[in-house]
Amino acid sequence: MLTPRLCFRVLGPLEVEIDGQPAALTGRQRALCTALLLHADHVVSVDRLIDLLWDSRPPGAGAARVRALVAEVRRVLGPHGPSLLTTRRPGYVMHARPGELDLLTFEQLVEDGSRAAANGDWDTVRHHAEQALGLWRGEPLSDLPETAGSEAERRRLGELHVVARESAAEADLETGRHRQAVAELLRLTTAHPLRERPHALLMRALQADGRPAEALQVYAELRRRMVDELALEPSDDLRTLHRRLLAGGTAATVPPARRP
Repeated sequence: MLTPRLCFRVLGPLEVEIDGQPAALTGRQRALCTALLLHADHVVSVDRLIDLLWDSRPPGAGAARVRALVAEVRRVLGPHGPSLLTTRRPGYVMHARPGELDLLTFEQLVEDGSRAAANGDWDTVRHHAEQALGLWRGEPLSDLPETAGSEAERRRLGELHVVARESAAEADLETGRHRQAVAELLRLTTAHPLRERPHALLMRALQADGRPAEALQVYAELRRRMVDELALEPSDDLRTLHRRLLAGGTAATVPPARRP
């Protein structure tokens, strides 16, 4: 039997394609596939699957229901089903390589972008960020019920998505596309009003675009929100950036925000 061409997508509604043909999964079948693909090529225990699929409200025979769902999914996946979804104690494994699963590709691109940024290779940073963001089709893992476990994973992926957007904006800033950086960073700071990194980047971008008064205003507003809502002062890095802006420092002398 020839090796199938596989495509799994979980950064949005689940999509499964085998040799270019979509697999018609429904209901809990989609949730089971998403839970297994979240840990592709690793064993997911039956107990973990029950937690992801039903949280604190599992059916009376949760393990038997998981076994039945696995059998249903294997049938839908066709002749390759038993080799794609295998049994391995204490649970099951869905097999997928990085080029076959958008989640693995996304995580690798974000990691590679961070490495390129550490080396000052900003064209590569932008390329990786654009590729990563292009994989994002909506709410990740959207076929999983809203359980504690699935919400933790959605938050983790959401954080990586913000990191990719910040990296793209920082690449714009470092390569002289200051106004493009400002536009994206305004969106980010509006969506994340207490997150320091996009505010620091926005301050740098505004200063580089010849708008130092606006850059200082960004700091003043962020500090006010942090003190009022968190009873915290901005970090040492952000205060250093503010002092350099007050002293008339140029973009080249302003320290970058600390990377997550």
